[in-house]
Amino acid sequence: MKEDAGFTLVELLVSMLLALIATTLASSVYLITARLVDGWREGVRLENTFHQTITRLAEDAYDVVAIESRSDATVSLVRADGDTLLYLLQNGVLYRNGRAMNDASFVAHMACRRTVAADSPARVVVAFSLAGRRRSLAVETVIAQRALVPWLPVFTNRSEWP
Repeated sequence: MKEDAGFTLVELLVSMLLALIATTLASSVYLITARLVDGWREGVRLENTFHQTITRLAEDAYDVVAIESRSDATVSLVRADGDTLLYLLQNGVLYRNGRAMNDASFVAHMACRRTVAADSPARVVVAFSLAGRRRSLAVETVIAQRALVPWLPVFTNRSEWP
């Protein structure tokens, strides 16, 4: 008997088809996973930028005595020590005193207003929203301002000083 070495044409075609199917499935899984990871990264970056920006706005709003809104895109916060902080929204970038605050996120909206009621301390209302490629985040928060409480001296008489 004579042994035939090699593969038949049908066997080669079936093995090539199975290799093609396996490669297609693997590349599809890779592309779907890469897209999901990219979306997750963008979401985390957007949330971090949102948190940093709203925290900075809140810190600045604690000591505000006046808010001047020069236009829809410009807000000036006048602090108790006399400093003025200028927030400018231009082409989707939020600037604080001329320096960009957010990194490549699109600021869709920013507004501040100060409310004063007779029976409660002054409050600053900050409305802010960021938009990424696939999602957006928005918040309107009320910041109760710090009441200035001077410290009373511990020693009332110079002779009591250590």
